[in-house]
This record gives sequence, C-alpha cells and structure tokens, in this order.
Amino acid sequence: MSMYPKYLAEYPNMNGALPFHISINASDTGFKPHSHSYMELSLVIAGKGRERINGAWHPMRPGTLTLVRPHDIHEIVAEPGSALQLYNCIFGLHLWPASELAARFDETEPDTAPVPSHVHTEGQAQRTMDALFRSLYDEYRGNGHWRHELLRSKLIEALVMFDRLRRPQTAEAAVGRPGQPETIRRIVRHVQLHFREELTLTSVAETFHCGKSRLSKWFKQATGHSFVGFLHETRLHYACGLLASTDLHVVDVALEAGFGSYKTFSRLFRSHRGTYPLAYRRLHRTTDHP
Repeated sequence: MSMYPKYLAEYPNMNGALPFHISINASDTGFKPHSHSYMELSLVIAGKGRERINGAWHPMRPGTLTLVRPHDIHEIVAEPGSALQLYNCIFGLHLWPASELAARFDETEPDTAPVPSHVHTEGQAQRTMDALFRSLYDEYRGNGHWRHELLRSKLIEALVMFDRLRRPQTAEAAVGRPGQPETIRRIVRHVQLHFREELTLTSVAETFHCGKSRLSKWFKQATGHSFVGFLHETRLHYACGLLASTDLHVVDVALEAGFGSYKTFSRLFRSHRGTYPLAYRRLHRTTDHP
C-alpha cells in the first residue's frame, strides 16, 4: 500500500479547444492506485483482470465499461499471463455539455439505489460499444471537418449508452433534470474540484454572486441534495477510497478529505456508511478480491 495514491491533474490536449483525449493502453501487470481531476471512461478490449474503485473490486474482461469520476481512487490488476488492453477516454469537467452529464453521473440519485461504476457488455451491446469507441479513436486521430463536434457527440453517446446499460430498469434517469441552471452546474464542478478546501454555502454563494437562500433552493431542485449533503457525500466518497487504498492514519484521512475534525468525520461516516472508518478499512482490507 502506498501512503498517497498518485494524483494526476494533467492529460493530453486538456487546454485545447476540446479538452478530450482517447488512447489505447495495455499492461501485463496493471496500474497502481491513483486518482485524477478529470473524468475517465474506459472499455476493455482484450485480456482479463480486476479493478478496485474506492475499495470495491470488480472483474474486468473484454466488454467491461467503467466510469471513474474526479478524485475516485482506483487501481487495476491484470491476471497473470493475460495482458489487459483498453480504450481510455479522458475529459475535463469543464467540457460542455459533457460537464452537464458529469454532474448527473453521481453514484446516487434521489430516492434510488446506488448505481454501479461499471457494467459488463456482451453480444450486440458489446459490439455496439466496440464500434463506438473505435469510431471515437479514429476520429480523434484524424483531422476531418467538424472533428470536434463529432467527438463531442460520440462521447455523449458513449456516456448515455453506458448509463443505460448500468441501470436498464431506470434508463430515463440518464436524461437528467430539466431546467438545471448553468450556475448550479458550475457550482457542482466547483465542489468536485475544491471539496478538500474549506467550503460553505456562504462562501460559495459569494464566489458565484448569488444569495444563499436562492442557491440552496436551486441546488436542492437541480441535484436532489442539499448543498451540505452533497459536499459531505463528495468528501466521504473520497475518504472511502483513501481508507481502502492507503495506509494513512484515519485522522489524516479526515483532514485530507476536507473534514475539519476527526470527530465530525467519524460521526458523518457512521451516519452515511453505517460503520466506523476503521471498521470500513478492515472490511475492505479483508475483501481484496472480487
């Protein structure tokens, strides 16, 4: 276990007209625990292995789709003698309209069960996703007219297809909530990027030049969460990854995740996760295999 997973904040073309990059990556061992400031959508095209996202393992095989959100801590282990090969699409939270989709791709929706970070595709669904990622890859490497527009539309299609596949009984949830103000989308991105800092409803309202009451109402209507609830869940999500993937002392985990004190962190962790931080770590240390 490493003390701090590697944190990646840059990617090719991140400052270009379209902050998007796709590549084909291969490894016969895997990729060590890391997190990053951007979104990543991947598709396995060869080999077998397993991936852990914030403490939870899932198997990987051709057809496995995974979405990793900013600050998720994940690692990949290839099966011995089975080199993994996968497409990796990475893009920034500020990529519009993909940024709007990113705000809707949280693990939890109001009044619904958590949705998984991955899905296994087979048959026609696998062939469809293979063709879509190949098309994205070829278009990215080309220089045809309307290249950025096609890449943007294909990325949105890939994200929507992924979300439909991972929750087929509630596919309409991927449509999102109409009327979400642009300000709220910007605030969601702001929280996702700065949750480890001292954020309050007052400070964010001042940053975005709007009243607290209006911001609170807008945020609840648009996301289904209160501002404080969304902030706490974002911090706890990151803390779970640190507990499962590092040897950091639980007090340091609390501070690293943005909590002002361990007492507050422990209380919220117990309330939201149904157990204490150390118990969560022990559980995920003893279930290191899918």
